[in-house]
Amino acid sequence: MDTKLAKTIGEGVRAARKSRGMSQLDAAEAAGISLEFLGRIERGGTLPSTPTLRSLAASLGASADVLLGLAVPGARALGGVRQERKTESSPELRRLERRLRRARPKTLRLLNLVAAALEGRSNGEE
Repeated sequence: MDTKLAKTIGEGVRAARKSRGMSQLDAAEAAGISLEFLGRIERGGTLPSTPTLRSLAASLGASADVLLGLAVPGARALGGVRQERKTESSPELRRLERRLRRARPKTLRLLNLVAAALEGRSNGEE
């Protein structure tokens, strides 16, 4: 393993994650990897596979060139390919999304009814 490259990628991943205000758990879930694996990547303890690097870049809204230390953040990817950025979610919304993914169907139906009732009140309906 190229330890210098692993450290470079780890630093790039950590910087991109923090610049988006994401926790390690948020970033790991978005990239489809485990929290432990993301931690090893960020510490420079392992090199991600090419598909994992691509997934990390997409989920963090950073080019792979930035994660590889070949470009500065905010620069276009090599070849002029522009990455599409995902819309930002607040930490509270991401926590709620994780909780909802684990909820039972009955709980989701109930929460949906509560949300609809609250929306009705905020729109002046009662």
